[in-house]
Amino acid sequence: MFLAKLRAFWLLLRAFVRNKYLYLVVAGGSVIGGIVICAAYATVLDYTSSLHFCADSCHEMHSTVYAEYTHSKHFKNAHGVVVVCADCHVPHHNWPATFATKFMATFELWNHVVDREYELKNFNPRRLILAKRVWAHFAADNAAECKACHKFANMVLEEQNPAARAMHTEAMKRDANCVECHEGITHNIPEEQTALASTTTSTAQDRLVARGQQVYATSCAACHNNMNPKLGDKAAWASRIKQGDAALVSAAIHGVGPMPARGGNPALSDNDIKAAVAYIESKANESASTATAQDKLAARGQQVYTTSCAACHNNMNPKLGDKAAWASRIKQGDAALVSAAIHGAGPMPARGGNPALSDNDIKAAVAYIESKVK
Repeated sequence: MFLAKLRAFWLLLRAFVRNKYLYLVVAGGSVIGGIVICAAYATVLDYTSSLHFCADSCHEMHSTVYAEYTHSKHFKNAHGVVVVCADCHVPHHNWPATFATKFMATFELWNHVVDREYELKNFNPRRLILAKRVWAHFAADNAAECKACHKFANMVLEEQNPAARAMHTEAMKRDANCVECHEGITHNIPEEQTALASTTTSTAQDRLVARGQQVYATSCAACHNNMNPKLGDKAAWASRIKQGDAALVSAAIHGVGPMPARGGNPALSDNDIKAAVAYIESKANESASTATAQDKLAARGQQVYTTSCAACHNNMNPKLGDKAAWASRIKQGDAALVSAAIHGAGPMPARGGNPALSDNDIKAAVAYIESKVK
């Protein structure tokens, strides 16, 4: 019975094939079908890439990342250019990657029905994990989505503020991944409670400083590592720190002098700014502690110098306090100076002629001599 039906179908197919118009029907149908499929794909892709779809129709992001996005320069800016979710989170000019991204996004339906990942109470504890997933994607393709709009070759560095100019000059040299510095350009950087909990920091101030170090690295380092007041420069920061935390935070939020508001990163929250200020203050205090230790070393060195070095260096070159005479020697570094004092050099005997001096005594004497020519 089956073979009979199969034979009948074959005969019917042969009859159609003999009809010369059938080829036109099949070819025309294929073309029309292809057009319909392509149009449907393009329509679905366009709709699911729209801001309306991402923010309203499917994703429950209004109280979290969407709210942050609406306060960013990707949403509102002087030129009225709107960058929507898909511009950053959907690959460009690579349809297999685009299709794969859209397919993976369908799993968010599971979160919608079962997991409710985007509900605020569930979202915040998992935010760091989600953010790292996105950052890893940007790192993997070297921020191709960013560079589809922001092209290094087309940047006019002379028209950028000093911070951006310094950072982009370095970035161009290695074709850097934009997200290395701009993690918080549209969405707030996660508080990273879990990461901080795993560190040795124990106090609220320690956690604030640790958070501030991250903010500083992404939004402040380009200027304050290279321009005054530099990070860790106790003297440069002293007068500013005396004004109080509130004044420093206000200056960073609103901008002052060449420093743009929020370090040129409008996505930074007030708490981010406070954390960055705490980190900067900690480095200034750290340098103060280092300076104190150096002062103590020099004080010890003065005693050693008086008893074992003064007879020569108060009367013979290089004399104590002679900047010109000591300049070339100091350029060699502390290790070279200490080694010469320990082993002797020219007319200077080993350990200044006092074999009872320890290596630490020699280091202290060198610190004292250097303190007199700086």
